[in-house]
Formats: sequence, C-alpha cells, structure tokens
Amino acid sequence: MDDLQDSNIIVRSANLKSKCWVVRPGARYRFINSFLELGCVAMAHLDDSSPEEEIFKDLRSAQGEEVFTLCNKLEPGLTINVRGQVLSFIREMAVGDVVFTLSGANIYPGIITSDPYVANEAFSGTERFIVRRSVTWGDPIERSKIPVTLAKSFHAYQAVFSLGDNSKEIHHWLSAFFVSEGTYYSSLRVNQAGDLSHHSLKNLSEVMDRLQVLSLMIGGESASYLKDGPVSLDTLLEFMGRFDQESLLVLTSQQVVMSPGDLWYGFKANSTRSGVAFLVGLAMLFNQTIAFADEELESIKRDVTPIVMQNLPAVKDNVDLEGVKKSLWVKPAGQNRSFVDQEPSQELFPEDGAPRYSTR
Repeated sequence: MDDLQDSNIIVRSANLKSKCWVVRPGARYRFINSFLELGCVAMAHLDDSSPEEEIFKDLRSAQGEEVFTLCNKLEPGLTINVRGQVLSFIREMAVGDVVFTLSGANIYPGIITSDPYVANEAFSGTERFIVRRSVTWGDPIERSKIPVTLAKSFHAYQAVFSLGDNSKEIHHWLSAFFVSEGTYYSSLRVNQAGDLSHHSLKNLSEVMDRLQVLSLMIGGESASYLKDGPVSLDTLLEFMGRFDQESLLVLTSQQVVMSPGDLWYGFKANSTRSGVAFLVGLAMLFNQTIAFADEELESIKRDVTPIVMQNLPAVKDNVDLEGVKKSLWVKPAGQNRSFVDQEPSQELFPEDGAPRYSTR
C-alpha cells in the first residue's frame, strides 16, 4: 500500500489490555547490540541451568502451588525477587506485548513476537542469556524524550519488570493515532511552554466538538444532510444540540503535563465510518496525510475523505484555527515510525506457537 508508506500518520489497531515491559540488556547495558541485532530480549537468571522449552509451556498453564514447583525445577533456590522476574519473562509476557530495552542514551520500543525459547549460542563466554523472546524493534528514543508521566516507571532496578497500567499512555506516545476496541484515539502535541492561552484552548475544544458532530453525521442517519453540498455552521450546531440531548457526544480528552505536553482524544464510535471520519478530519485540520493499515478502514477512508474535506469549512467557521496553532504550537504528536511500521502482523507469529527464531 503506497498510502501506508507515504502518509505522515499510520493508524493501526492496538490492544490496550496488553502489558508493557522493560528488559535490561545486562549490567551497564553490555548486550544492547545483541538485543537489537538478534531481534530479541533475554535474561540470564537461568544461565546456570539447562532449561527445556517444554517446561516453559507447562509453567504458562500451571496454577497455584504448581507454579512454584515448576519454577524450582527450572532453577532451585531462586530468591523471591529473581523468581518473580523469571515468572514475568516466561509466564506473564505474551506475544503482542510492548517491550522496551535501554542503553545509556536511548530506550528502544518493540513488540514481542515469540514465546520464550532457549538459544544455543551464548552472548559471551561468561554470560549466556540463553532464555529469550523474539522482538521487532522500533526506532531509538532519547531518554530525555520519555514523557514525565512515564519516566519514573523506567527507573526500577530489576532486569525484568512491568510498566504497570500504562498501556494507553505508551500507545499514545509511540503511535499517536490508533484504534482499540471501537475507540479511535489521537494525540496532539502542545509545544508552547509557560502559561497557555485559555481562549486558544477553548477554540481548539470547539473545533474538536464540531469535528465530532460532523463525524457522527457521516456515520449515522444524518448522512443524508450531507448529500446536497457542504453543511453550514448553523446546521452543524443544530445537530450538536440534538446529539447532546441524545447523549451521543462521547468524545473524551485528557491533558497530560501541559505546557509543553499532550492532548489525548478518545472517540468511541458506534459506527466505523464515524470513527474513521474523525481521524481523517483531525489529520486534515493539521495538514497531515493519513493511512490505515487495516484494508477495510482504508477503504472507508477513501469513501469518507471527500465528504470530510467538503465540510471542514463549517468545522473551522468563525474559529481562527491557524491562530490557535500558533498560540499553542500545537500539531499531531509524533509517531515512532519504525515501531508503527514494524508492528507485527499475524504472519509473523508461527501457527504452532513455536518460537520463530529459536536456534534449536
């Protein structure tokens, strides 16, 4: 898909129920190049044993005391802290989860693409790091660019640890625009430092409200009003009042460490056409091109784009959007393009569940 390669914004689906992890590449980031070049994360906690991959499967399905019995079979005498990390790596991580690793200057986001496996080739003569998971890596991110809301989460001491309930924040940070379970998410970046203009924020909110109304019209029974040409602002405001009474205005927003910081929007659409129209309209308002990885959504995008374009003047009517952009220095949040491009599709996952990159 040429549009997917050439567009400023790529929209993929995201699982906000997936977990997010950090796996450190050894002391002083010693094996960061091995992680990146081999496309994996690994741990050394079981290097003194010779684990069998079969026990990994048993451990993932075990319950209650059986979990600790099997863990002791892997490596007797593990401390509580280390045992927790082993269980996280083998039992709790899942294909599709987001994982980060670190160097002194950067962090690297990726997507886990395999179950745990045992590699024959060691990283070094003294540290084997033989228990691994395959990962597709995105572009490096400077440590200074980690959002303040997430920065503390990366400071844990363990070699393997969870980032907690930060999945939505992380997907906003890495993907900017994405879809999850019928909700269409987008992120705007406000780069203005210091006090922000309340008037500009109010105008931005008004534009987003109008875009929501237009999107609902495109995907609902009101679409017939759009067939005879562009709607006026009065018509848009009339439908805004009607949709408000019907409790259809469900757009949510969250301000994350403003000035500078991010504005996150979530549009829960009962109609796929409405959701796609909303993201298309937001991209157009900020002069961005957009493409959907899902072929069905991309087809809908092509259908609704002329309608959105024709009616955007009403969305912007009587609002100085260019002034808002200049006042807030606002634009769509940046994407980690490689992370978004490389998000693994189903063909990357082996049908039988066996690790794709195991050296066995």
